Amino acid sequence: ESPNMTLESRAELNWTANCASSLMRDFSTEATLPNQMELEALRDILPATTQIFVAAPPGRPYLRLVETAKKVRKAGFEPVPHIAARNYESPEALGDFVARICGEAGVRRVLVIAGDVDSPAGPFLGANAVIESDLLQRHGIQEVGVSGYPDGHPKLSDGIVARALRQKLKAAEVRNLKIKIVSQLCFDAEKIVAWVKSLRMSGITEPVSIGLAGPTSLRGLARFALMCGVRNSFKAFISGKTGQLFGEISPDDAIHYLSEALDLSMLGQVSVHLYSYGGLVRTASWAKDYQSRFVDG
Repeated sequence: ESPNMTLESRAELNWTANCASSLMRDFSTEATLPNQMELEALRDILPATTQIFVAAPPGRPYLRLVETAKKVRKAGFEPVPHIAARNYESPEALGDFVARICGEAGVRRVLVIAGDVDSPAGPFLGANAVIESDLLQRHGIQEVGVSGYPDGHPKLSDGIVARALRQKLKAAEVRNLKIKIVSQLCFDAEKIVAWVKSLRMSGITEPVSIGLAGPTSLRGLARFALMCGVRNSFKAFISGKTGQLFGEISPDDAIHYLSEALDLSMLGQVSVHLYSYGGLVRTASWAKDYQSRFVDG
């Protein structure tokens, strides 16, 4: 801090720091089937019990995901496996998977998504069908994550997405399942703020995790933006970053903007979810450094 800062400036700086601390306090991260070497490295970086979401690539047997969840738990972290509804050919297959992750890996939280396949392998067309199957709580799941779309859904209208979210919230409520809204990747901080505010104004009070990209190259981000269907917000994002084509892009600016713009005292529980497109260890190291430099400092 400069000794010449006004009291008002110091108050604004402290407000931003407090909001950043709140956003990052319970951050989670995500990886696609992290290996043992990565998980061992994380022990020296992340706090114990950090939630690590484990993505489920199409075409991979679900037993592989069970083994990964077990490794995450053994490393001291909280595994949150994805359940891609359209990948399961029967209620029996889904039930077997849920029973295994709960019984063998102590899983209590899952992220339920439709899955990136056009033709379902079985009767589950989307996340709501999985929640309504009653298989989750039957085997010990206590909290369900569902997707949110600050940048809009690449294939569905905003109205359909809003109705689907309310259906999932209701289905979880009647089954005594806690629920968290985990947003898809978004590069536009203004859109994120507007989206969170719109949820709260519509009466949705559940916790929200804001999906941001961990540190990676601009070229890498472009590839993942295309995969995630958020090309428009990515174009706006890179408009002032043409000089960083070969450098690293981190979420510092986005978190700083969110910390200034979100009145967390009014918007309930909001946290950050980091997609580790640049590598799980790299993302975790950035998060630790950010907290020590900005939050703790």
